[in-house]
Amino acid sequence: MVQVLILNAEEQKKLIDMNEVIDYVAVALKEFSSGRTVTPIRAALPFRKGENTSLVMPSVAEELESVGLKVVTVAPNNKKIGKKTINGVVMLSDFETGEPISLLEGSHLTMVRTGALSGVATKYLSREDSKKLCVIGTGEQAKGLVASVLAVREIEEVLLYNLLAPIQEGVFNSEDIYGELGRIVNGELKGRNSDQEITVFESVGVAVSADKVVVEAIEAALEETVVDIIVAQYIYDKALKNNVGTTIQL
Repeated sequence: MVQVLILNAEEQKKLIDMNEVIDYVAVALKEFSSGRTVTPIRAALPFRKGENTSLVMPSVAEELESVGLKVVTVAPNNKKIGKKTINGVVMLSDFETGEPISLLEGSHLTMVRTGALSGVATKYLSREDSKKLCVIGTGEQAKGLVASVLAVREIEEVLLYNLLAPIQEGVFNSEDIYGELGRIVNGELKGRNSDQEITVFESVGVAVSADKVVVEAIEAALEETVVDIIVAQYIYDKALKNNVGTTIQL
C-alpha cells in the first residue's frame, strides 16, 4: 500500500520557519532561471458551463529531486453560499518511485510562498538599512509578505494601505525590465547598485507593452509553480521529522 501524508493549513503553520522558506525559495529560483526545471504552462479547464475554472500546474526540479502538482479551482459564485471562491491543493510524488507521498492544503502554502518570494527580492534588492515597509493591499497575501520582509530586514514601521482603485497600466516600458530574480540570486546579474536606486519586483508580471507582459506573466507563473513544489517539499520533510499530519493508505 501507498502511504500519503495529509497536511492542513494549521499543521503547516506549526512547521514553517520563514527564514528557512526564503532560503528554499532562493534555491528554487536559481534552478528555474538556470533552466534545470520542467514546468509546462498551466492548463485552465473551465467547468459548470464556464462558470468555474480549474487550474492544473505541474513541475519537476530534477536537481532538487522534487516532483509535484498544484491544482486550484476558482468558483466565483461560492460567495453566495459562504464558501471560499479559490481552493487549492498541492500533491507531491516520490522522486524515485512516482508514488504519491503527500497532499497539502494550498491556500496557506501559497500565502507563504508569495511572501517568501518578496522576502528573497527584499534580501537582494532593497537597501540593507531599510526601516520602513509599505504594503498596498490588506488581503491574505499581505500576511506572508510582511512576515518575509521582517525576516530579512530590521523593519521599524509598517504602513498598510487598502487598494481602492486599480493601479494604472502602462507605467513601465519593456526596457525597464532588468531580469529574473533567480538570475540575481545565482550571480548572473547584479542586484542593487546604489542606495539611491528604486527597485520593483513583481512575481506575476508587470504593466508593460502587450507582447512583453504576456511573456513576463507566463514566466512568472511558471516560476511560482516551481517554488510551490519546493516549498511543499520543505513542509513535507519537516512534517516527517516532527511527526505532524495525518497518514492515509491508498
